Amino acid sequence: DKVIDSDTFGGINNSCLVFDGRLVIDTECHTNDPVIYAAGPLTKYKRAFYCDEFTHDIYCSKEIGERLASVILPIFDPSFPPVEEVEKYELPKYVRPKQVYAKLPGGYHYLDVSKPQPLVDLQTAMMA
Repeated sequence: DKVIDSDTFGGINNSCLVFDGRLVIDTECHTNDPVIYAAGPLTKYKRAFYCDEFTHDIYCSKEIGERLASVILPIFDPSFPPVEEVEKYELPKYVRPKQVYAKLPGGYHYLDVSKPQPLVDLQTAMMA
């Protein structure tokens, strides 16, 4: 797990936002403050979804950003089509692969493409 920066945690805490190891959001990217939205690797879904392993850092960041934009844009532009409705306790479905790309010294390139899935501990996988 990543450690959160103390300044970031202080800002979240001073804003009275729910923090449970990560910033807690619902399926519409709302925090507990209705005017603050969040998405990305620092967020996780409410415990009511029973899905602690499904955080935004296992999904394609571009797809997460598009979901957040589709939630926020109708607020500023009423002509923008609203986001597709998701059942109250159903997570949005993200299907694009997560991609990590880097240019390495010596003219090499690194590319890792993986399907969106929670990371599973080896011991847990072996017991299943």
